[in-house]
Amino acid sequence: KNLKVSELSERFEHLNQVLPDMLRCLQEVKSLQSSVAERVAILERRQETEEGYLQTLQEHQEAIQGQSAILQQNIKDCMAQLRQVLNEREYYLLAKVKEIEAEKLSVIDRQRQQCTSLLEGIRAADRQARQTMAADDFTIWLDHGRDVDQMLAEQNELQMDYGPPPDLRFNCTLTVDLQRRILEVIDFDERKGAPSPPRVGGAGASSIAD
Repeated sequence: KNLKVSELSERFEHLNQVLPDMLRCLQEVKSLQSSVAERVAILERRQETEEGYLQTLQEHQEAIQGQSAILQQNIKDCMAQLRQVLNEREYYLLAKVKEIEAEKLSVIDRQRQQCTSLLEGIRAADRQARQTMAADDFTIWLDHGRDVDQMLAEQNELQMDYGPPPDLRFNCTLTVDLQRRILEVIDFDERKGAPSPPRVGGAGASSIAD
């Protein structure tokens, strides 16, 4: 199509008016594209950093759980050994008390046998004396009176040495309070552990302590 000179002039004038605006728009778009691409690259690095830190946190969690499981098992094993020691000590103390009881009862048994033997002699002498006293036959007194009198005199003079009576008390001390205090110091202070180094990350990063 053939254009007139006036029409071409108008078109060139219009292009001359809009071209600068178009160039500025193109330049602004290119600048925005470059900025967005740069920020996307930064965001990708941040994403990789945060994903790596999440992995570190997971590893920390597993390490803490593993150490906790080991410590719990160690506590159970130590307490089982302690209970075994306590059981053995309990059996020993019970046996010791029974041994002391047996010693005291043996003294009582010996003294009971001595007393029973003495009492049997006294009772026998008493029966014989009463039989003699109840007799009306004069000859019985002549034949046995002196022997009965001598027997009674001997029984009255007879003294049995029983020895000291057993001590009714068990003179032993069970220091349970001391053992309880010893058990109470079986503890640990988690705060004495060395803290983990602070996290090094992007903006908004925080330090994590074990």
